[in-house]
Amino acid sequence: MAVIDLLSNTVKEKPDKPAVIANDGQVTFRELDTVASRIASILHKAGVKRGDKVAMVMGNDQAVMFNATYFGIHK
Repeated sequence: MAVIDLLSNTVKEKPDKPAVIANDGQVTFRELDTVASRIASILHKAGVKRGDKVAMVMGNDQAVMFNATYFGIHK
């Protein structure tokens, strides 16, 4: 099972359950998947392809965006 399948399966089973609860906000699994898809689209338009290396640089206070970016990269 690929990492992104974990999110996809959870979105199907529990779309409105909280996925991330942190100081910088809270998102449901559906919302996390939506933002991850937007990030995946941006990366694709920028020319990122399967197998390319992608780095994430974020502050410790960006848990919601970290998770969305992580899954977006895997998409």
